[in-house]
Amino acid sequence: IFIRVPTVFMTYIDDPFPHSGNTRAEISIDLDPQTGAQMVHYFNDPLTTELGKLRAANGHPQPYNVKYFMLGNELWWPYVDFGLSIERVVNQTIAFSQAMKAADPTITIVFNPVNDSFPDSFLRTADPIYGAYIQKLRNFNTEVIPETKDYIDAVEFFQYGLAVGDGTILPPLDKEGWKSLMALNYIYDKYNNAGLHRSIADKY
Repeated sequence: IFIRVPTVFMTYIDDPFPHSGNTRAEISIDLDPQTGAQMVHYFNDPLTTELGKLRAANGHPQPYNVKYFMLGNELWWPYVDFGLSIERVVNQTIAFSQAMKAADPTITIVFNPVNDSFPDSFLRTADPIYGAYIQKLRNFNTEVIPETKDYIDAVEFFQYGLAVGDGTILPPLDKEGWKSLMALNYIYDKYNNAGLHRSIADKY
């Protein structure tokens, strides 16, 4: 079982121009790291604790024994577009990791870095606006991971498959769907995404 743990709560006022830097967060709150610890207790505690008893009351007396907890979800996106600072990402990652490891030292803390595994030619970095956006994305890894690497145990990359605009996967696949899926697989294989993901993890 793999659980995502929110570390920051933000709501946005949209800007009509993507990646313009003008979009701002209407509400931006750093969540209490103890909420992460409470999640660990709820999922993994025995029946003798308060949160273990709550889990049992909700119909699951046996611990779930969750081992993998990912802190945040694509935090590089609000960093690039909505004003979330590197300092806040670093501080929240460290604080949540410490609180959750105190609750259960055996868990694995996972972080979600930028998927920086495509060449410049694929990412259109020559474009003045989009190129600056890509460079800022790449800065996220180099600024966040060295500061947090002692508090995270693994990294996880999202590799999206076939989906429609609202993120809903499309089963069953029609002819066009299969074409799109095969094109995605071709791109991932051509640029050796899996190997590059490993190299990014090893780099830090």
